[in-house]
Amino acid sequence: SSDLAAARAAVDLMQRNTRDLSAQARAGTDAAARQGQALEEQRRTAEALARDLEAARRTIEVHREIFAREGLAEAFGRVIAVVVQPGVEFGSENVIAYRPEAS
Repeated sequence: SSDLAAARAAVDLMQRNTRDLSAQARAGTDAAARQGQALEEQRRTAEALARDLEAARRTIEVHREIFAREGLAEAFGRVIAVVVQPGVEFGSENVIAYRPEAS
């Protein structure tokens, strides 16, 4: 009878330990899945930034070529900024003087 009670207590303890370990495993799996999702989002963001950077570089190069073709290569050396979101403050037909104090 005491052996049976001890065996039942041991089985109960093993079952509790199994449930606890199972819960820990699920929590670990969930955490790993969240980390994987976060890493995927970071990868997508990095790829988008790389595309944006390449587009900005190409924009600068195209304008450098146009300035040179029009005999204005020296003037391009005085360019101090590139608008990377056209249409927000500027039009395609005008140039607005840069005012550092307004920045």
